Amino acid sequence: MDVASAVLSELKKINRDLPHLNIIPLVDTSDYIQRSITNVARIAGYGGIFAILVLLFFLGSFRSTAIISTAIPISMIATFMFVYFAGFTINIMSLGGLAIGVGLIVDNAIVVLENIFRLRKAGVPSIKAVIIGSEQVTSAIIASTLTTLVIFLPLLFIRDMAGIMFRQLALVISFALLSSLVVALMLIPVLAVRKKT
Repeated sequence: MDVASAVLSELKKINRDLPHLNIIPLVDTSDYIQRSITNVARIAGYGGIFAILVLLFFLGSFRSTAIISTAIPISMIATFMFVYFAGFTINIMSLGGLAIGVGLIVDNAIVVLENIFRLRKAGVPSIKAVIIGSEQVTSAIIASTLTTLVIFLPLLFIRDMAGIMFRQLALVISFALLSSLVVALMLIPVLAVRKKT
């Protein structure tokens, strides 16, 4: 049952229980809101697809693209868990934060993977290249992620209704970036061990 049907059902129940009142909806914006949320979710999906295509074009390898592409769904799942446990709702702002975050999520994974493959091409054994390559860029990608997160810090201090909306946007983007950092440092090296140069 969608939101509009549930509201109409409740109105009928109230009108039946209180016959001296006749409550009717004057404006129904639920259809607009549902379409907006669907559009934002679709745009986030398109953003992920385009990010993967750009990766494929520039990396020139299906296997490298597949490794880096794992950062997108894993970070998204972790972010949805954060949205749930933080008590946020799936709305235009939270989905907008995810849509913005899709392009940023793969950055850390690209840096880690490319540094590992640079060492492997130089003749370093696979496992050693993963360990050294990850260690070499860890501080750089942590600093890069933190500088991006600091951009959203002022949004947490906005007051009133705008503050509530933008706080959710900032927190969703921030958590998506932190998830991508964890994925880049923990999962991408493990997957890179399995990839042949």
